[in-house]
Amino acid sequence: MKKRQIVIYMFVIFVLLCTSVYATISGEINVSASKETLKKGEEFTVTLSLSNLKADNGIDAIEGYIDIDKNILDNLTVSSINTVDGNVKINEDNILKVYDASDVNASNTDTGIVFNTNPVSGKGDYRLVINLAKALTSGTDLVKITFKVKDNVNDGTYNNAIKYKLFAIYSGTSESIEVSDKSINVIVNNSASDNNNNNEENTNNNVNNNNVNNNNENNIIANNNVVSNNNVTNNSLNNVANQNQSNIPSGTNQNNTTDNTTSNTPLPNTGYRIVLIPVIMIAIVGIVFYKKYSKYDNI
Repeated sequence: MKKRQIVIYMFVIFVLLCTSVYATISGEINVSASKETLKKGEEFTVTLSLSNLKADNGIDAIEGYIDIDKNILDNLTVSSINTVDGNVKINEDNILKVYDASDVNASNTDTGIVFNTNPVSGKGDYRLVINLAKALTSGTDLVKITFKVKDNVNDGTYNNAIKYKLFAIYSGTSESIEVSDKSINVIVNNSASDNNNNNEENTNNNVNNNNVNNNNENNIIANNNVVSNNNVTNNSLNNVANQNQSNIPSGTNQNNTTDNTTSNTPLPNTGYRIVLIPVIMIAIVGIVFYKKYSKYDNI
């Protein structure tokens, strides 16, 4: 009987040990900057996110340290964390209030984001703790932090200017894993903005020049159309004048046919019709009277 109990106890212990050893929790943190090339005095945002997340019970908390090169970047404060009305919205179930570590309320809350703006070491390793209201079961963006390049920074590439180090993710109260450190390089190129401005100015100048050229071309086309129309009108006037002169009887003073008026439209070719109609009517009336009176001559 005692041997059977010992075997059962050993089996239970073995199962518990196996369950503890093979509990699944894994994930990675990632950081991405909003800009790669910066100029002195410029701000940019770095997003902290989770990916490849696997955990039986989900992820309850994330914490770690942010180290910055103080020769390149301004000091961080709790207001460096991007918030809306003092909160960070990770998802609908996790709308977390942001606390400064020196705030007495920070130690009394079970959920929220706590940021240490006064690192004890004085080396710029700001501690970040994210206590979730509801466990995360899939990868997502966590927080965005705004950094600012100092005003006296020279051009150059500054490797590892920002480090996210010693980060760990927690599942429940007992399981946690540390994740690999991440870093961001800062490239300062103060002339890059000038080149961009020059490119914009050149683009605007090219657009304006194109507009001027287009307007000039349109004006040239319009002027050509006007000249062409005037040539057509002049040709029409010349044709009318030639026709009128051809209808003038010989011996008539042609100087009296000169028209000093100017018209932008062709003159009508109806002058000869006005002369012929009365002549024809007079001829008809003459023929009628001739026949009528010829009868009386025969009586």
